[in-house]
Amino acid sequence: MPDAKTQRIVGWLVFVGVLSTCFGCGLLWQNQVNAAVIMLVVAELIIIPTFIYLTRTRRRLKKVARIKETEQLNALAGVGDMVDSSRNTEAEGDNTTGQSRQGQDPTS
Repeated sequence: MPDAKTQRIVGWLVFVGVLSTCFGCGLLWQNQVNAAVIMLVVAELIIIPTFIYLTRTRRRLKKVARIKETEQLNALAGVGDMVDSSRNTEAEGDNTTGQSRQGQDPTS
């Protein structure tokens, strides 16, 4: 995720882009076509690169999240192997203890 300063800058850029779009539409409504075109072009030059930046950032964030999830799953898979091996070791220990008891004379 971008740092707080970058997020603030992007937020203000979007706000200025939307504001200039609204202002351009208002000018168009008043039949001030030249000024409206200028404002709408300015808004387009602000909003489209911001949209592209946010789209790329979102893809990057999804990729990073996917990589972290895969690493966590791999780590958990390793824990599962360790748990299984410890259960097998405990089971083998119980079997050897049971065999030594079977070899003893119950009368003694």
